[in-house]
Amino acid sequence: QVQGKFVHDPWQSMFQLPDDHPYRLVGQDNIQKALDFFTQVTASHGGSWAFNVDSDDHPINTLVPTIIGTFKPSYLLPKTIDPKSLFSAKSVLICGVTGLRDMSPRLIAHNLAQNKRLAQTKFTPILLPSPSDHPHRSLTALDLARFVNTEEGLKWLNVSLGKYAKEYDCILLPPILGIDNSEEIWANLKNMLQTNVSEMLTTPPGVGGMRLHNILLREATRLHIRILENSKITSARVEANNCLTVATGTKNPLEISAKAFVLATGGILGGGLEIEPNLALEPIFDLKQALDSAKMGMDDIFGPHPIAKIGLRADHNLHPILNQSDDVLENVFLAGKIMAGYDYAAEKCGHGVAIATGWLAGTLAANSAQPA
Repeated sequence: QVQGKFVHDPWQSMFQLPDDHPYRLVGQDNIQKALDFFTQVTASHGGSWAFNVDSDDHPINTLVPTIIGTFKPSYLLPKTIDPKSLFSAKSVLICGVTGLRDMSPRLIAHNLAQNKRLAQTKFTPILLPSPSDHPHRSLTALDLARFVNTEEGLKWLNVSLGKYAKEYDCILLPPILGIDNSEEIWANLKNMLQTNVSEMLTTPPGVGGMRLHNILLREATRLHIRILENSKITSARVEANNCLTVATGTKNPLEISAKAFVLATGGILGGGLEIEPNLALEPIFDLKQALDSAKMGMDDIFGPHPIAKIGLRADHNLHPILNQSDDVLENVFLAGKIMAGYDYAAEKCGHGVAIATGWLAGTLAANSAQPA
C-alpha cells in the first residue's frame, strides 16, 4: 500500500515512496534481482511462487483472504494460495476445524461478503470434524499442517471435504496443507476433489513462514553455512568505521571475526532496537536515533504510526549511518526491520523489504569480503 491505498502495480507506484524508504534505497533493478533469486532458490527446494497478472499478462498485486475475512495485498504467492479461484467462484465453502482456535468460518463468510467483488457469491461456513482423539485440546494450523503431511492426515482431509466438494467452485482452508510438500498435497487434493482449493493467511504460528524457514534452512545447509543456535550477539569491536569482531553474550563468550557483517536483528518487537525516552538504541554497535516523543502519537489508532518507521538510517549501499554524522560503518550492511523509513504493517511490505534488503545486503557483504 502507498499512502494508505491499495496499489495494483507496485513497480509504477514505487516512485511515490519517500527517499529513505528501503525500496527506494535498494532500487527497482535490485528488487527484481532479489525476487528472481528468491524464487530460484525456493523452486530448487520444491517451493514455487506465482504472480497474479492483469489483462496484458503484467504481474500485479492481488488481494489474499485471511482467516478473519479481511484481505492482505500481496505480489508473490505460493501456489497453495489462489485468490483468483475465490473471486471467480459462484459458491465458496469456508472450512474451519473443530478445536482449531482463533478461526470462525461464520465470521470469515460475513466479512468476505462485504467485498463488492464478492457480493453475488454464496458463502457456506462449516466445521470439519477434529482429527484429534482429544477434542478438549485446542489445535493450531501448524498442528493440522503437520498431521496433513502424513498419509493418515491427507486421508482425513480428503474424506472430510469429499461430501461437500461437488457443490462448490472453491474451498477455502486455513493453511493446513502440509509443511514440507504443501504444493504436492494441494495438487493432489484438488485432483481428488475436482474443485479449486485455496489456503487463507493466518495468525502465528505461521505455517507459511515455517515452510519457507525449512526451505531456506535446507539451502543454508547445502551451502555449508554455519548456524549458531541460541546465541545472542551483544557487542561489537569497531575501529576506524570498520567492525572487526562481534561477541556473544553467553557464559563462555564467543568472539567472531569476519570481513563483513549483515545486521538483521529486527525492530522494536524483535529486539533489534531498544526504546528509551526520546531515544532509539541499537545495542550491538551502540547506534542511536533521537526521537521526539511529542510526535509519537496519532489520532487514527488504525492508521500509519511514526513509531513503526523507527530504525537505523542507511545509505544506498545499506551501510548504517553513524551517530550525529554522515559517516558509515563501512563493512556492516543492514537488512529487514532494523532499517528506518517504512511501516511494516500499514504498507504491507515487510516480507518484500526483507527479501530485497536481505539479498542486497548479503550480496554487498560478500563482495566487500572478497580479496582486493
